[in-house]
Amino acid sequence: MEKSAELLERVETQRMLADEVIALREPYRSTIVLHYVEGLSSAEIARRLDLAPATVRQRLKYALGELRARIRAREAGPNAGVIGGGRLLNEE
Repeated sequence: MEKSAELLERVETQRMLADEVIALREPYRSTIVLHYVEGLSSAEIARRLDLAPATVRQRLKYALGELRARIRAREAGPNAGVIGGGRLLNEE
């Protein structure tokens, strides 16, 4: 039974994270998708979008900061603790 509870929590976390990524403004959303979903490096994204690599890194940094802030806000809300105890997007 615990396995199904863990699976449910993981699915809920993935859904929440997907919702938050979708809610990001462009160009941050597409940069996150290209990097974390498509698996492209910052250099590959820069070439694909005809941008400076530093611009891509800046967009990733900003987008991750936004996602962290939104997740923390959710954790502080009525569903505190449901999202995995702050383990998402740990700062490096």
